[in-house]
Amino acid sequence: MGYILKLKLLLWKNFLIRRRNRLRFIAELLYPLLLFFIIVLQRPSAEKVHVPECHHAENALPSSGQIPFLHSFVCRAQNQCYAKNGTLYKDSGSNPFCDLGKSWGTKDLQRFARSTKDKGKTELSPEFRGYSFRKTVDPDEPKECSDVSSTLSYLTNGALNWATAKPFFRGKILYYPETAATTAVMRRVNDTFNAIMDLDALSHLLPQGQDYMITSFKKCIDQQKVQAVTAESALKEAWALEPNNNLWALVNFEDHGEDKLAPFVKYKIRMAADRLPRTSAASDNPSMGAPSTSTAANKFITHGFAYLQDLIDEAILEQHTNRTGTARPGRILKQFPEPERIVDSLAAMLSQLLPLIMVLAWVYTFSQMAKSVVLEKQERVKEVLAVMGLGRGVQWAGWMLEGLCSAVVTCILLSVLLKYGKLTENSDVIILLLLLVSFVVAMLSFSLLVASFFSNAAIVGPAASVVYFLTYLAYQLVQKQGGPDPTYGQVVGAVSTRGTLGCAGSSERSVYVFKT
Repeated sequence: MGYILKLKLLLWKNFLIRRRNRLRFIAELLYPLLLFFIIVLQRPSAEKVHVPECHHAENALPSSGQIPFLHSFVCRAQNQCYAKNGTLYKDSGSNPFCDLGKSWGTKDLQRFARSTKDKGKTELSPEFRGYSFRKTVDPDEPKECSDVSSTLSYLTNGALNWATAKPFFRGKILYYPETAATTAVMRRVNDTFNAIMDLDALSHLLPQGQDYMITSFKKCIDQQKVQAVTAESALKEAWALEPNNNLWALVNFEDHGEDKLAPFVKYKIRMAADRLPRTSAASDNPSMGAPSTSTAANKFITHGFAYLQDLIDEAILEQHTNRTGTARPGRILKQFPEPERIVDSLAAMLSQLLPLIMVLAWVYTFSQMAKSVVLEKQERVKEVLAVMGLGRGVQWAGWMLEGLCSAVVTCILLSVLLKYGKLTENSDVIILLLLLVSFVVAMLSFSLLVASFFSNAAIVGPAASVVYFLTYLAYQLVQKQGGPDPTYGQVVGAVSTRGTLGCAGSSERSVYVFKT
């Protein structure tokens, strides 16, 4: 008797057993669909938010010149969203300071200058009413820093507060080692910074009352920014400045040269961890959806990392080329625009709950499959079939095909429900079906593995259910300890069926990008 004929006889035997237990077949077929059908009923009440495409203005670095940099530093601090034609979205807010030139005339500017000169004791313009300029100031700071802090907070609509701007104005730049080459570079960094922050060069652009404004800024700025330290005391010096927010960064030159600068200079900029974005990934995931419009999401620019890097690069280039900054092109950063998208709250919830829902949906099938195998083992059916010429290979294949017969039907119905129930409306039905069938095959294989450890059919059902539910914790391990260097636990968790399904389900993000 051939293998195919043996398999047909075994499947016929399993079919007769299933026909006598129709309630089990109906439960295995409809129970997984019931959970997803409940979620489909919530589809009409789920919120979908349409977000238009977002373009960002350029951010000028110090090498681009004084006026472009100061304009970008103040007017681009909010990192607002613009339409493709340059129109500012209404929900992005506006910067009154950058619009004063359009809304104010000469008399308005003169009145504002007089009120500023008198330190706010006279009448202010209506645009400035309703704002509080009070702030707690560090006693070690010059009193003029309070005026600078209030001015920056107002001009940027609170996007640039004093806690963020203080390292830029008052913070020290520590560097090591101290050699003739590194000292020349950092001296040039200090000179370039002072030239950019020298408001005397802009005196012809400021209205009356400029003397008080310029004096306040000059007294608040620490013009001796750089400070040489030894490698042994670098961290100690940095920690001493950090509590009062008086540290901009720590610069470590590795390949620098002694008296003459090396052809290739390698250096590292170290800043506090809360002032830099996470580096667990080399780049942002483009499918994450939410745009980086907040100042907290652009920490490289907000906290001055990019500014300091540009200053150091500019100083190194000047040492190598003997050409001043005015003879070289400046650098401008442009953030990559975000496409038009729809934020779907229900899809976001489903992507997180999919592994748990799949565990609950198939736990009955898993336990009944294991129970059937153990029951045949307990009743010595395997030995009887072996005597009749049906080996273990045929029996394992029969059990697997028996479980797939009902599971594949459920997968087909579930794929149609997910697609046309608008839970995964941007997914292809065939791809969903392949994903679910792969999951079911792995689940049934794991069920046969669990059944091999039991010999009592009375306890295998509850025990198999507990084992199957515990495997959901593997996905939690993968999610919570994700990183560029996976641990052994993460690798084992990703190999499990729940871990792989969770990773596949989480790729269906809450943000759907429109194709234009």
